[in-house]
Amino acid sequence: MITQSELKAITHYDPDTGKFVWMNHPARTVPDGRSVGGIKESKCGNKYNYVTIHVKGKMKKFASHRLIFLYMTGSFPNGEVDHIDGNGLNNKWSNLRVVTGSVNSKNRRLGSNNTSGVCGVSWHKHKCQWE
Repeated sequence: MITQSELKAITHYDPDTGKFVWMNHPARTVPDGRSVGGIKESKCGNKYNYVTIHVKGKMKKFASHRLIFLYMTGSFPNGEVDHIDGNGLNNKWSNLRVVTGSVNSKNRRLGSNNTSGVCGVSWHKHKCQWE
């Protein structure tokens, strides 16, 4: 794992923009001020993309929103990190909160095949009614 002091020694986080940049990168070939992380696209195609960051070697990969909690509070979040506006790329401190899994799942977008406009409601073909 990484500690808050280790993270702050190699990165800088701006809570107003939600951006991480490298400062004193361990490889020395990465210039200071370069953006940290890369976009990880969802495997299930639901358009939930997040920024992931490699720190302390290639085997240590973290979601940037979890590292932000470490950077800002000194510890990793005890629960799931919810992007309030639903945009996984918006890592502004004001857009992040720690929630339970059930609360986080309620804040998800409607699926592309949703025809009712309501989360969890679908048309049952055989009964010819909404469920």
